[in-house]
Amino acid sequence: MTYLECVRSLSGKALYDFAHMMYENDPVGYYGVITDLVRSGAVSDSCKIADIMSAVPLDGTPQERDYYEARTKKGGDVNYLQAFFHACKRCALSEEEYIRVLLAAPYAEKDSALAKWNDSVDLYLTRRANEDFDLIADYIDKYDGKFHKYGVLMEVDGNAATSRLLNKVLYQKNTDKTAVRNALMNHSEIAEVLFARYSSAQAKERAAIARLLAVFKNDEHVRAFLDGVVATDPSKTVRSVLDGVAPKKRGENAVAYLENMMAEGASLTYAEWKELLKDEKYALVADRIFFYAVDDDGARVFAYDNGRFLDADDNTVEFADSKPIYVLHPLDTPSDAKHILKLNISQPFLQIQRPTFGILPNESYYSYRLSGTMIFADEFEHNLKKYGFVFSSKNSDTEEDIAVCRIGEYMVGVECRTTVGSDAVCCGHIMYYSAADAVRLKRNVYISSAQPLDVRNVPRREFSELTYAAVKLFGG
Repeated sequence: MTYLECVRSLSGKALYDFAHMMYENDPVGYYGVITDLVRSGAVSDSCKIADIMSAVPLDGTPQERDYYEARTKKGGDVNYLQAFFHACKRCALSEEEYIRVLLAAPYAEKDSALAKWNDSVDLYLTRRANEDFDLIADYIDKYDGKFHKYGVLMEVDGNAATSRLLNKVLYQKNTDKTAVRNALMNHSEIAEVLFARYSSAQAKERAAIARLLAVFKNDEHVRAFLDGVVATDPSKTVRSVLDGVAPKKRGENAVAYLENMMAEGASLTYAEWKELLKDEKYALVADRIFFYAVDDDGARVFAYDNGRFLDADDNTVEFADSKPIYVLHPLDTPSDAKHILKLNISQPFLQIQRPTFGILPNESYYSYRLSGTMIFADEFEHNLKKYGFVFSSKNSDTEEDIAVCRIGEYMVGVECRTTVGSDAVCCGHIMYYSAADAVRLKRNVYISSAQPLDVRNVPRREFSELTYAAVKLFGG
């Protein structure tokens, strides 16, 4: 097995010991491995470089003649990066070759050796971009697939960086435009430029402009433009940019589908129910839950049995095909049917015995009812998937970890705190949002630009369900 094969197959202490052995006993082989890993261009190989560099003894006192020092003229915890530059110089590696390793840092696992280079990488890129902006920008375009390091270019020359990104998202083909929109997310100041371009643009470009503006939709001026100009655009393609998230397909999980209908307060017409309940798996669930419909006299509760809706006296009830029928939620139960909430029956999901939650006296824009609640990390990860939560994507490293879950037209955001070295997750505050205020870029959800709602403006059923979701996330 070659040195390169060994390095790629090892990890942890075994890799450290092997790298140290190479460095001490076979420097030529050691630097040959560095060269091969650099030239592969793979993120995994870039991570290996940082790992094996950690086995190199360091002086820790940069000299003026050091390559990195000559470039940056600034100190900092850059010893390992200096060692990497020294290795590249010894191996006659060009900047275009080794810069791929630096641009892999944002893609490395958190707390990995390469991830710890990130601040020093930013310092290096800043100095080089000040020397030759277009060259470094070209490197980032070529080797940084998600354009993470455009944040550095923005600091060096915001106008030039923004111009390049706008050109990509509006005109270039074969570009990850979602990644470009993500890179521009913190720069709503470009909205004025987009407003000016919109009026003279063709439909395809207007759609691209509208798609980018939607990233800034929580800015009041952008919101007014989207609602007043884009929404009335003569092109259906342009208007479709404002369409919401497509409704979920029913799928095979009848229990989850009908429970979600209850939680969201969604309805189907009587004709739609008749068609749906031809499916045996849905009919079996429907046989064990309660429904309701609203007429001039208020809400009435029904059961379902063998293809028929039944009233409280077990009489068959017929509806017009267009009549909306809902899955009953405990909070929607009319007073004359409250007795069913005391029944002790087994149901496919918690319905009549479902926990409900009301607003506490001290709750307004934040809820602290679960603050300090802790569970083991593995249980948290299980609950995260089981109850439909995802982590909100971040615009910066300073943002808190927020787990979000959507129910109907609303979302809950739960602050999740972890401590280095701890195997537990702690709950912070809870926030409630309009789902329409979340920014979605493919699978990523961003809520940092959204304002939490006053809980008094969240309908009581949705507030209860969102709070229940947070409780379940933390093991309740």
